[in-house]
Amino acid sequence: MDIESYKLLEQLDLAAEFISYKSPSKQRIALILTDNAVELIIHERCLHSLLEASREPTPEANRIAAQEAARVLRNHFKPKVSFLTRIGDILEDENIFCTSAHSIRNTAYHSGLLHEDIMSAIVPRYHELACDLAIRFESISIIVGPNRTPPEIVSKYLPGPYKSYVSGREALLEITKSMTSIRGLQKIPLSHALSTSLLNHLDTLRGDLSYIHSGRNQQSDLSHTLREIQYWHSLLVDAPYGSYNLADPIQKQQWELKLAQFKQTWIPKVSLKTIDSWERRARKLSLEKLPGRALNAYLQLVKDMSDFSATVDESVRALDEAVEMHLHDF
Repeated sequence: MDIESYKLLEQLDLAAEFISYKSPSKQRIALILTDNAVELIIHERCLHSLLEASREPTPEANRIAAQEAARVLRNHFKPKVSFLTRIGDILEDENIFCTSAHSIRNTAYHSGLLHEDIMSAIVPRYHELACDLAIRFESISIIVGPNRTPPEIVSKYLPGPYKSYVSGREALLEITKSMTSIRGLQKIPLSHALSTSLLNHLDTLRGDLSYIHSGRNQQSDLSHTLREIQYWHSLLVDAPYGSYNLADPIQKQQWELKLAQFKQTWIPKVSLKTIDSWERRARKLSLEKLPGRALNAYLQLVKDMSDFSATVDESVRALDEAVEMHLHDF
């Protein structure tokens, strides 16, 4: 068992253990470990396939193979998965799922715990796919026999005595089967979990809008409030008066010009119909059968809602602060 196989098996083992705890923070660690394992598997498979391609009989074919190797074997994840999809080693939906899960892993690693309510739906599936790819590509070299002492990580899953040499594939099948029992079976369909998360977010968003609207003490409808909070948010971003010294006549004139341009070109990006369309997309997501497409659709909808969600959050905080200041006056 070589050192890379040891690292890979160890990471899959730890990930399975952390998945079993069910807590979001443990799921985050499991996601990072699983993604590291997938990166190792994908990279090694690319190396193997490109090495085979480099043995072409003509110099021109070798030159093309070398160029492709230079492009694929960089540090980026997506070109490697796309390469394996193109040569038929990975299915298109597996490509989409790996790429999407890798994106969530990067967010979890650099920004802390996000997508908290869907971690328990995503991570076990990613781990299952990682184990499947390891078996498919025979990524782990395990040779155990009656006269060999296997590494501790192998002994954990394959206690002796051994009848005869056990192939790496046979051993890995037994190990990943045991990992499945450790991490547990996923009971909720991924698409249902993703859809539920989005619908809960939209319910919160609608509740926040109602709260903002009620705090404005006006007779206008909710659509006017929706337009107003977007207007003031965009104004602060596109024509921030704080960046100008309005006591200076020249700077004041510059700001007034900027403000006039803003008023002429500004249009709201989100309406009540937009929010309704988000809800329809979230409900439709529950019907998606392919995990990669489901996860990609989830991330796209989260991205589409992100700016508006941040705007609403800012307005809620401002209203909370106003209410708190008013209470202190009594």
